[in-house]
Amino acid sequence: MYRTILFYVGKKNIILNEQAFTLGQLTAEILNITPRKFQRMRVVCFHAEDEINRYIQTKDADHWCKANLFLLLLDRQLREYQLFRLIKDQRCVLSETEPFLNRLLQQTLEGFDAVPPEELEQTWNDYLDTFNIYNNILGNIASFGNMIQNFVRHYLSRLKKLTPENYAAALYDYLEDATAAQIIVDTPAQNYFSNVDPVMLRFIPRETDPGTDEYQIYEYYEAYNLQTLLKMDFYRALGAGHVIRRCECCRRYFLLTKGYHTKYCDHPNPNNPKYTCAQLGYRQTGMKEAAKDDPKKQALLRCYQRLNKDVSRGNLTSEQRDVLYDKAEDLHHGARLNPEITFEAFDRSLATDHLCQLCNITRTLKKAGRPRKNS
Repeated sequence: MYRTILFYVGKKNIILNEQAFTLGQLTAEILNITPRKFQRMRVVCFHAEDEINRYIQTKDADHWCKANLFLLLLDRQLREYQLFRLIKDQRCVLSETEPFLNRLLQQTLEGFDAVPPEELEQTWNDYLDTFNIYNNILGNIASFGNMIQNFVRHYLSRLKKLTPENYAAALYDYLEDATAAQIIVDTPAQNYFSNVDPVMLRFIPRETDPGTDEYQIYEYYEAYNLQTLLKMDFYRALGAGHVIRRCECCRRYFLLTKGYHTKYCDHPNPNNPKYTCAQLGYRQTGMKEAAKDDPKKQALLRCYQRLNKDVSRGNLTSEQRDVLYDKAEDLHHGARLNPEITFEAFDRSLATDHLCQLCNITRTLKKAGRPRKNS
């Protein structure tokens, strides 16, 4: 069930069921639910609602059984996405209802009271609440998805300078401007979107990563609908300098943690999974994205700068630097070819200590700064 959603929010991540996600990552997953898959969910929910109404009218348990089969199918469709596998708690009213319905059908067929009236009423009320939760989840997906897709398309994608301040200003314009208000009005399922989110909030100190012995004060939320979690994820992502863009190759949404005008994602292309969209985009256009808009290229350039600085400080020889150059370029080439290597993982692999370890080079650390004056 999805009655209550519990999550932690830190400076750069959100923790759901003890799994950490970069701020904005969950939003990107929701935005990438295709219209076709979402429509299938909607159709299944409509069928369930129709059977529920038929049961209300006829009290024929067969309609309740059919409604339950449709909702079980909807539950499986939602759990194709990691977010819904994580926020669903252990109790499943739909599965628990199946043996009850078998008793109810037996009562109908054999004509004896297998189900007390009080139990029937309580079970039916719980079931209606469950249906409403699933129906509201679909409404939240539709309203939040359309709101954020319009924001990305009409506002974020037009920014020249990608900074948290500009993201906030763009969001203000989107929510307050008359043109943006019309976009919101035209959004399907608009009645599900709310600017007010009731939550329970606590502040809890905890390790940023297990075993690191590094702590941070997290905000711990208890929320009651999906859009609260999604808005928290997306708005906090903007504040952390993260931005969501739409790939010009595969048209999927992807998350950037740096302010680059990157056109293509680094995920496997749906039509040619051996290559990333960035690789195919280069092949199709005949030119690479400018280095300033290529996060992995920027990480490599920063690595060069660090190595040059180490040489100037006497921490490395020129020969050692050249060896580390070659290793860094090999890692960059590998990251380009392997769509499974994220920007964050690639950036960490270029840390000077890591490169030295890979190349069996000992870095001589000398104290930086001015020498002391003789007294």
